Amino acid sequence: MNIRLVQFFLLLTAFPLFSKEHACPNIPFWEMEYSSTPSISANITEVENNNTFKLEGNVSILSASNIIQANEANVTRNGNEYSGFVKAGSLNSELFRLTFESLNIQNSGEELSAINGTLQRNQSPLELTFGTLNREANLFKMETVVMSSCSNNPGGWKINGSDVIVNDNGRGSISDMELEVFGRSVLWLPWVPFPATTDRLSGFLEPKIQFGSEGLDVSLPYFLILSPSSDITFAPRNLADRGKGFESNFRYKSSILDIEIDGLFLDKDKKLKGLDALDNNRWAGATRAHGGIAGFSYNINWAKASDFLVLQNIPTFVSNIDINRSPYLLQNASLEYRNNNLDLTIRSEDAQLLDPVASKSVAKKPEIEINYADTWNNVGFSLQAIRSKFHLPQQFIQTSGFQANSSSLTRDYLKTEFNVMHYFKEWSVQAAYTHTSREYEVQDTLSPKNTNIGSAYLHASTFLKDQNSNSALKPFLLIKYTPYEDYGNILLLDDQVKNTFAYDMLSNPVFSGKDITLDERSLTAGFEFLFNKASTQFQGMLGIKKNYEDSKVLNKFFTNFQLPAEQLLLDATLMHNNTFIQLVLDYDFNQSEVQHGQIAFQQSIGGSTFKIAQHKQNVGRGLFLEEVDFREFSIISDLGNNYQAFIYNSEDTITNKNMDSYIGIGYENCCVAWRILARDKRLIDLNLMQADAQLIAQESWKEMISYENKSRITFEIELKGLMSPSKRIQRLLQNFQE
Repeated sequence: MNIRLVQFFLLLTAFPLFSKEHACPNIPFWEMEYSSTPSISANITEVENNNTFKLEGNVSILSASNIIQANEANVTRNGNEYSGFVKAGSLNSELFRLTFESLNIQNSGEELSAINGTLQRNQSPLELTFGTLNREANLFKMETVVMSSCSNNPGGWKINGSDVIVNDNGRGSISDMELEVFGRSVLWLPWVPFPATTDRLSGFLEPKIQFGSEGLDVSLPYFLILSPSSDITFAPRNLADRGKGFESNFRYKSSILDIEIDGLFLDKDKKLKGLDALDNNRWAGATRAHGGIAGFSYNINWAKASDFLVLQNIPTFVSNIDINRSPYLLQNASLEYRNNNLDLTIRSEDAQLLDPVASKSVAKKPEIEINYADTWNNVGFSLQAIRSKFHLPQQFIQTSGFQANSSSLTRDYLKTEFNVMHYFKEWSVQAAYTHTSREYEVQDTLSPKNTNIGSAYLHASTFLKDQNSNSALKPFLLIKYTPYEDYGNILLLDDQVKNTFAYDMLSNPVFSGKDITLDERSLTAGFEFLFNKASTQFQGMLGIKKNYEDSKVLNKFFTNFQLPAEQLLLDATLMHNNTFIQLVLDYDFNQSEVQHGQIAFQQSIGGSTFKIAQHKQNVGRGLFLEEVDFREFSIISDLGNNYQAFIYNSEDTITNKNMDSYIGIGYENCCVAWRILARDKRLIDLNLMQADAQLIAQESWKEMISYENKSRITFEIELKGLMSPSKRIQRLLQNFQE
């Protein structure tokens, strides 16, 4: 690592020794009012030849382009134009404000020369103090310059330079740049561009720097405005232990189209030379677009990567290819039409697998969906009709036991529902009947059977409120009945979302896909509650659910799976002053174990916030390969004098291994913000029996794990008024508190 960079890091960590809290300067913005013809006034005015003015005391000169306030002035007027010499004053225009010891002005300000003053563009917090200034052809040239958004603040920053050039558009450059932070010199560069305005401008952005187990990682983004509605950011990048590459981000926005295109490329990854499973060139790209016109709307969310670990090995700086860290890169597009109660959608869906232990997704190309809903008095009706053509990957065919003559299958799905709402004394009663039918166009053996299933539920609730407080109770009763039907060879073609919200009592347990409807005969009784008094609030839901028969669907298609005969369902939160407690629980009375559970405790004391949470998911018994059980711990602490420290750790409590850890320190005032973050990430080795052999060989997994397990130190600095705020660590800190 470069010795000067090390010294820079050490200096930043020593800032608590000499940084103090100071008041922020108030940078004024302004709006101008002008005179169509020059208006000149002063305490003492001498006029020669009707066009030459000698002015002293409270000098004011108003024109169509600027306003001058000064102590003395000698001005010559020629029609609506004026020129002259001004002492000890200021010049304000729509674009800039200039203070000076002395000023020579020609053509009412088109040409200027000033000594010992300051220059500030309107709507910009940057102030430039100069020894000499000249303005010609919309260009400011200054010598002996100090630039800052708070130069008089010892807790701020300033840049010293020998020569500075600023265009009227706000783009500037500085020569012989020396950066001082908290009164200490930390960086010198021979030449640097900078923005002197808050407007969108083409030019270099602040560099991105991090250092870790992969060496020094440096990126220098360049932002280019293509039009008033489009721009592109291109960032060359060098990862010391991997190689050279770039990132890019393109944006375009209009009334009918909003599109963003991201790219990431790394040429010949030096760390992966020995792996035949991955190509040397590693890349990823994504397109997101949406818009609409005349009742039609469209949405595109498409991404692809060279391999499933590229976005983990190479974290992005300027692009947003996989901001959610999901197990898939979606490759979806849809077109939708809405008119009153009717909704018509045509879509194409596919995905690239990023998690080798996840199931391979099934592509739908195309899928057509019609939704209709209406209400008559207290009777509601809804219809959902979907025709999907699935393209089955070879791995899906092999693992499902589906003997296919072709790799495609068509399914027609129709769901109709009638519901009636009635009020009986103090009770609200809702009854619903749902009919679901599925038809498959396929001649293959062991194919799924066509099904027609009707189900019903009854939901009754009442509302009890304490008139003397803000407390309330809502008891409820829920009865659900769905008969069993033989599905034949069941195929889970849609994403079958596992229901981790145990307290969501109206949803189907375990699955929410289109291919199966779980048989069920159950009764749930409980209540929602709210207690609100002074600084204490306690709210949530508590219920007892009884399943009168086990699910034949789950027993048939998932080994040894059993629904709990009786279970406790709870979701409760307690907030008292700065204390927050949450408990989510799905408890099986018969097995005496938690199926789903989460308990979180958060406490704020002074300027510190402490959080610990335990997550548990134990509904295996045929559905999951392993239990999920991990603990999270985080602290965000205000150290005083604008310093903040943060710590995060997640640990697998089954293997007692750390999964992800962060520790960092940061400083922020109205002038400067900087952060140093150290991260250590460790993946748990799993038995990847379901890994896609075409994606990566089983024997390469352990080697890939070693590349993913990494440590990293990231440094970020923001000179307020000069740099745009970095949102990467702000998002990280927000995630700690969610």
